[in-house]
Amino acid sequence: MAFILCLMAAGVLQANDHRGLTDRRRLIAARLALAQIGHPLALVSKPASGKTSSLQKAAAAALVTPTAATSSARVAPVPAPDPIVAYRGLGAWVDWYDYGHPWSVDPAAIVDQLAQHGVRTLFLQTGLWSESPDILYPGGVDSFLDHAHARGIRVVGWYLPGFADIDHDLRASLAVLAYTSPTGQHFDGFAPDIEDLSAIQQAGRHTVTVSLPKGRGCPKVCTSSVVVDPSPVDVLARFNAGITEYSRRLRQSVPAGTTLGAIVLDAEAVNREASYWVGFPWPEIAARYDVVLPMAYW
Repeated sequence: MAFILCLMAAGVLQANDHRGLTDRRRLIAARLALAQIGHPLALVSKPASGKTSSLQKAAAAALVTPTAATSSARVAPVPAPDPIVAYRGLGAWVDWYDYGHPWSVDPAAIVDQLAQHGVRTLFLQTGLWSESPDILYPGGVDSFLDHAHARGIRVVGWYLPGFADIDHDLRASLAVLAYTSPTGQHFDGFAPDIEDLSAIQQAGRHTVTVSLPKGRGCPKVCTSSVVVDPSPVDVLARFNAGITEYSRRLRQSVPAGTTLGAIVLDAEAVNREASYWVGFPWPEIAARYDVVLPMAYW
């Protein structure tokens, strides 16, 4: 930009050199400065040694001084990247029942249908607490990533934690963020699906031995084993504590700046089953996650 401004100034001076000696000196100074930096429009002949150093310095100052000011004033600021862009727009939900099985539709065909309906983000289930592989169907995941990205669709991986085995839940979650397909594709985001109490219920289930009353079939002391489910209050307390621990460890385990989503039930579902969500750690969700995704489907 400074060179353009200087050339324009030189042209104006050349067109009006009849104004006097001062203008001609300025014109000479500008051309000498251009000669110093090797500009193709500079004068071919060189001035006498020692007679133009002050003019050269003045012209060089004229070239350098306005450059920074002009550049800073005219260069548009580069907008910061949107950290939650992968979660914006129309999304579609695909769980582990929809792919990886002999009867499943080809992932490429699913992606084509999503693209035709204007879907911008595919939420793809990668695993759940009751299954040991961190990524259930890598072949299907690879196909979804490749075809979705080719169609301009982002892919957010989601995992269903049980909160009874936090180590397992955390390992499977981090596997999504570290996943790379054979073609070099990655997930564009990650979000746990926070809703399932069944792992806590199973973990709290235990067997007790009870005495039976004497009778014809039990002339002496008789006992029986009975499976006892944990109380709903205990289940909720352990569920909420598990969410808090998992969320804290997940945030601590990912690089700074990683965008994390939290998939939760919508307000209407909470109202229908209010007792199901007593003590739900909403403050922890707000502190550990960047995006909250209520499951308000239609």
